[in-house]
Amino acid sequence: MHVSLVKPTGSVLSSKVIVNSGIRTVTEYRSIGNTIQVFLMDQVPEYLTLIDPSYFEEWIKLGKNPTKLIKVYRKILSRLGYKPNDEHFSNLVKAITDRWLNAYGPITPLLMDDDVTDIYVDANGVRVSHRDYGLCLVRLSEVKVIRPMRLIPMKLIESTLTIRDLVNRIAINASRRTRTPITAYMPLVSVTDPEYKVRFTVSTMPVSQTSVHVRILPSKPWTLPTLVKLGMLTVNQAALLWKLADEKVPILIGGSMGSGKTSLANAIAMMLKPNMLKVLIMDVDEMNLPGHLSVKLFERRSFGLGVKPITKDELIAHALRMGADYVIVNEVREPEEVKAWLNAVTTGHGGITTFHADDYQQMVRRLTILAPGSEEVLKNIVVVIVGSELIPANVGGNLKVMRRLRYVKDIIVPSEVNEEYLSLKDDLHLRRNVIGSLIDASIDQLLSTIGKLYY
Repeated sequence: MHVSLVKPTGSVLSSKVIVNSGIRTVTEYRSIGNTIQVFLMDQVPEYLTLIDPSYFEEWIKLGKNPTKLIKVYRKILSRLGYKPNDEHFSNLVKAITDRWLNAYGPITPLLMDDDVTDIYVDANGVRVSHRDYGLCLVRLSEVKVIRPMRLIPMKLIESTLTIRDLVNRIAINASRRTRTPITAYMPLVSVTDPEYKVRFTVSTMPVSQTSVHVRILPSKPWTLPTLVKLGMLTVNQAALLWKLADEKVPILIGGSMGSGKTSLANAIAMMLKPNMLKVLIMDVDEMNLPGHLSVKLFERRSFGLGVKPITKDELIAHALRMGADYVIVNEVREPEEVKAWLNAVTTGHGGITTFHADDYQQMVRRLTILAPGSEEVLKNIVVVIVGSELIPANVGGNLKVMRRLRYVKDIIVPSEVNEEYLSLKDDLHLRRNVIGSLIDASIDQLLSTIGKLYY
């Protein structure tokens, strides 16, 4: 399964070529009956499926030169009737083994596809969530590999690399690349690979059979104009949230999982004054403010003796000592985190965070339990409730898929905040015009336009 040469069927909906680790991969989305499937087809000779990348790993661990093993495989393939070109063969073997041992095998191109939002890998197969096509099954080749145990007389051991080998390899490589061990003491891991801009959530024994969820982080940060274009909120709502955040009114975004809370928080923060210090406090690296004066601080959990955990509430206190103008937390969950953020934003610091709640009433109930007395603080905080739902969408012919629609349900602005900050109607009108002019603008254009508003 380190190489995918699956034969496509059905009707092509879209196709693209992605180059990774020196390998060209054709990614095709095809309709088959009432389903959409993804075919990953590496543009390499078929005989490369016989190469066992795990054998190279063992060979290298023994201190042996991998070039020698490449020569051994070339001889074997020649005896089996293949005629690999010497230099071309060596480069391809190195590329395939490197992708398997150091990247994420044949699913690596999916990590580089901007239209993919999530990838799910477990013993049942690989699935992706696509922006246009919804949930799709990924088709990969299971391959038979050979190990040269003796050459004279030629003796080969044959085995099959399956989906189980793939999921284990992805978990191992995510752990290795992010320097985060996955053990029986730490079987649940959430890490970010900055090279591919993806977040891995890995579950393994004794909690469960190994499974991996991959969240593809956006290649460029979300902005309010982009979310307006996608229909998540209106220009009026965007201008209102921009105005409130600019005035350092705390904004608390509530919603269910996957409803776009963090995306909206990042989009609002991108519209703030670039030269104001923003401290991003996160458990995983999922927010980004290029061009802004910003610092990222990460929570550290402890599973070993002598290792002190670093919690979000400690990071919030540290952000205040840094003189942060805005304290932006990707999500508050624990009582200490809620109390620390509420304390920070009620002492003159601007702030944005997210909280898991389906509606305003549920948010108030949960906050009251986590931080008694918070109902008084909420009188000075703007609450945004976002939601999501799956809606049918036609992608051609009679084929329909379920797409996730994210939208702002409500914006609750307390009367005290409304009286103090929202009297400047002309200011909101200006912000609406700016957002409208930036719908298709680049990040550089957005930063330049915002910067000019304050000088």
